[in-house]
This record gives sequence, C-alpha cells and structure tokens, in this order.
Amino acid sequence: MKINNLLSLIAMMLVFPNSVYANDSKVTFQNPDEFRDIRSTDQSKNRSQKALLNKLSSYIEKLSKDLPDGYSVHIAFTDIDLAGRVDYQFNMGREIRVIRHQDTPKLEFEVQLLKNGQAVSKSNVELKDIAFMDKPVLLGLRSDTLRYEKRMLKEWFESDLTTMIQNWNKQQNNVMQAV
Repeated sequence: MKINNLLSLIAMMLVFPNSVYANDSKVTFQNPDEFRDIRSTDQSKNRSQKALLNKLSSYIEKLSKDLPDGYSVHIAFTDIDLAGRVDYQFNMGREIRVIRHQDTPKLEFEVQLLKNGQAVSKSNVELKDIAFMDKPVLLGLRSDTLRYEKRMLKEWFESDLTTMIQNWNKQQNNVMQAV
C-alpha cells in the first residue's frame, strides 16, 4: 500500500511538474540576535526568539499557499521591531509588552519571487505601519501577540507581492507577443 502511494506521488510529480514548486516558499532570519526588538516577556531569550520566529515562518507559509500555481517566495528577514516595547511593571513584578502609538512595528526583509523554482524578481522590503493602532485588527488575530506584524505581512502579500506577480506575467506576455 505504501509503495503504491509513493509511486502515485512520483507519477503526479512527473505529470504536473509545476505542483512541485507550489509550496516551496522559505523563510530565513539573518542574524536574529541583532534584530532591533524581538523580545518577549516571561520567557528566556532563546525560547521566546525561537517561538516568535516559528510563528512568523508559519504565517508566511500559510499566506504563500494562496499564491498562483507555480509561484513561491523566499523571504530573508534582516530586521524585526515588534509593535510596542517590553517594560518592567513594578506593580505586577514582571515584564510586559506595552503597546503605544510611538512604538510602531517594522519588518525588513529581502524577498525573492520564484516561478517554477526559477527566480524572477528580487527586492528589499521595509514594512512600517505608523497607524497600526488606528486600523481594525484582522479577524482571528485579536489575541495574537504578532497581530500587527501579521496584518502588515498580509497586506504586503495582497498588494505588493500580487503586483510583482502581475508585472512578471505582463512582461512574459509581452515577450511572447513579440515572438
């Protein structure tokens, strides 16, 4: 039974080669120890950093599943500054992340857009939302500690990345018409 499943998978990969690249998006973090602010509260530095980076990676992988067939992204974060900042609260006897207007979230990363595994576009991206507290929180993210950062990523995927894909498709159509 297992051999039949494996043979079926190999056959599908040969018949539909584009599907091999459908979920090939990758997320990396360059020197996360030097990021501006990825500190969490009530956890060790390594444990909180690992949890945060895993949450961001998982969210980007989830967003990339909605990319058109054959497209994927490789995102390399170069800096992260979470919304708010960690302050010690003497009355509570512990650290908490306090969210204020002046402590805006900021994400910096390099993105590479791939079509069927081949790089078609590359750029540096800086996302910053100075009005992050004035916008509604996405449904399902109200209690998420990364709600502001996830909203910025979702908006970027839906606007800028979609535009990159459309521009690439137009460019390819123009080349095909010229031939």
